[in-house]
Amino acid sequence: MNARPACLILCLLAVLTGCADLSPLFRKAPVAGGPTPPAAKAAAPIPFDARALDYEKNGDLQMALFFWRVVSRLNPEDKEVAGRIESLRIAIQRESQQHYEKGVSLFHQGLRQEAQIEFLTALRLNPDHRQALAFLKERLHGERFLSHQV
Repeated sequence: MNARPACLILCLLAVLTGCADLSPLFRKAPVAGGPTPPAAKAAAPIPFDARALDYEKNGDLQMALFFWRVVSRLNPEDKEVAGRIESLRIAIQRESQQHYEKGVSLFHQGLRQEAQIEFLTALRLNPDHRQALAFLKERLHGERFLSHQV
């Protein structure tokens, strides 16, 4: 007879939680100072500086800059991080300028599609690149494309 109320409570919990996972309610709490369970180790987030370095290594300077800025917010006294941010900012501007110049060269060669891709790449790297935006708006304004892979 005592099993019936327990069964009703469990059924009520199942109905109220829907598809929610109830397993955390029945797990034992980890012992302080004890070993970390393997599942917790696998789910540990990658530190932001490691992510920034990975993006930098893979050539995605915008994402690297984003993660270095996160690291800077978390540790504003770190001068090395400030230096990395500045060097990435300069590298992004330099790369954006190179794409712009290549776009101008391609435009003067009559390769309008290729020029447009270079201008768009320059703007992807540096959305404030006024010259690339002006070129697109004033000289290539009539060009319409469905998509570009940059």
